[in-house]
Amino acid sequence: MTYSFLSSTAPFFIVFLYLGSCHVSNGAQQATYIVHMAKSQMPSSFDQHSLWYDSSLRSVSESAEMIYTYNNAIHGFATRLTPEEADSLMTQPGVISVRQEQRHELHTTRTPLFLGLDVHNGGLFPETSTSSNLVIGVLDSGPNPITPNILKPDLIAPGVNILAAWTGSLGPTGLASDTRRVEFNIISGTSMSCPHVSGLAALLKSVHPEWSPAAIRSALMTTAYNTYKDGNPIIDISTGKPSTPFEHGAGHVSPTTAVNPGLTYDLTTVDYLDFLCALKYNSSQIGVVSRGNYTCDSSKTYSVADLNYPSFAVNVEGSDTYKYTRTVTSVGGAGSYSVKVTSETTAVKISIEPAVLNFREVNEKKSYSVTFTVDLSKPSGSNSFGSIEWSDGKHVVASPVAISWT
Repeated sequence: MTYSFLSSTAPFFIVFLYLGSCHVSNGAQQATYIVHMAKSQMPSSFDQHSLWYDSSLRSVSESAEMIYTYNNAIHGFATRLTPEEADSLMTQPGVISVRQEQRHELHTTRTPLFLGLDVHNGGLFPETSTSSNLVIGVLDSGPNPITPNILKPDLIAPGVNILAAWTGSLGPTGLASDTRRVEFNIISGTSMSCPHVSGLAALLKSVHPEWSPAAIRSALMTTAYNTYKDGNPIIDISTGKPSTPFEHGAGHVSPTTAVNPGLTYDLTTVDYLDFLCALKYNSSQIGVVSRGNYTCDSSKTYSVADLNYPSFAVNVEGSDTYKYTRTVTSVGGAGSYSVKVTSETTAVKISIEPAVLNFREVNEKKSYSVTFTVDLSKPSGSNSFGSIEWSDGKHVVASPVAISWT
């Protein structure tokens, strides 16, 4: 009887154990995924995007449900899937990306861990274990490690020792061990500079509502200054030496001058998408940014150097000649602009064609080309700087130049 009972029930035990094992395994493998959908590709058979999202999700998992839907910065939804289901969903029409959720800790110039403020000593700022040459609140200096042909930072703005009201829920250092409570605090960092520039951009937009974001950035950059009133250059506090475009970009913002820059370097959405084509992004990757379909023209030659940026960065890699193209728009009315070129070394020759731009009316556009001829004998790691200035006697439209030998 015992043998008979085991023989008859063994298959059921095996099935039960197998199903239980599958349940535990699938539950352990599931994770939250963010699914980015191409809004413009919704089939006409659906009246709402949420119905389309649900149908796409059901095609790979009958039990999965949407946790959240996105309709602003991106279009799509969040759900819990196994890696296999996520891979299957990626093959569905209209799906741009399926990425597993990631959690990131805040890591800015106002984060105590970033500043190294880890020992409370009772003063306004705790002692730090970080080396004394840490410059709080300054962006990483150039060259740009991601896209060397784009100069970063764009510019600098006030952001040191900013006195302002302070929340009563935290101590002045932001550390959990700091039990002090104050009504005001002094802060330094990009967290202070960025609101300053954002406010300036808003003011420029109120004066020139027709300007694009790129035109506003151009006005701030081309009118920035990089010398003090006495003519001496702005000093890099971390080195005690004159700063370069790798530290200050185009220079320090000058709000009153930016209102009337004379010329602007404007950009459209297509210009940015062509820039991604120049960086060899594929259609799927570009779709993440454009929220639609955009295919690079295989018959067209795309160049990072042709992005209509108000600055110039040349990354020397083998060739001794580099050509850039720029287009400026008159926002100051009729005028004749002549170019002035400066270079701190004879190892770089800068040629502009044409050397004079004549404008008859507002919003008229003119293009020019810049040819950089460099000395290839310079050692790797060398840098050289200069500037290109267009002036009609009333306006000075300045662009920084940075050359790097890699």
